[in-house]
Amino acid sequence: MDCAMDVTDKPAKPDRGMLAVLTELAARKARGDTPGTRTELAELLDVSKQAISGWSKIPPRHVSRVAHVLSIPAHVLRPDVFPAPYAAEAIKGRGLRSKAIVRRLPARGRRGTAAR
Repeated sequence: MDCAMDVTDKPAKPDRGMLAVLTELAARKARGDTPGTRTELAELLDVSKQAISGWSKIPPRHVSRVAHVLSIPAHVLRPDVFPAPYAAEAIKGRGLRSKAIVRRLPARGRRGTAAR
């Protein structure tokens, strides 16, 4: 059996969350802030630089620490695991309303009676 990796196998493209991390690292490096490199981020997360380079998505166990260190909300890093904070309210019917629902609501002052 051949154990060699096929040359057509390419690493997966980074998702939006990982791209947000890489963009933030580049911005921090330009400003001179830490962490500004994958190596510095790896030291803070207690993982290897190679592990971070291999991520196409941030593993869920590291999301909270990455979010804290880089000040990026967890729902931006992994929206599939951490829903946006307002999503639960929208699902329950409180908070955000779609334009279609707002259009069907009666205007103020009418409350079921015809306008005078």
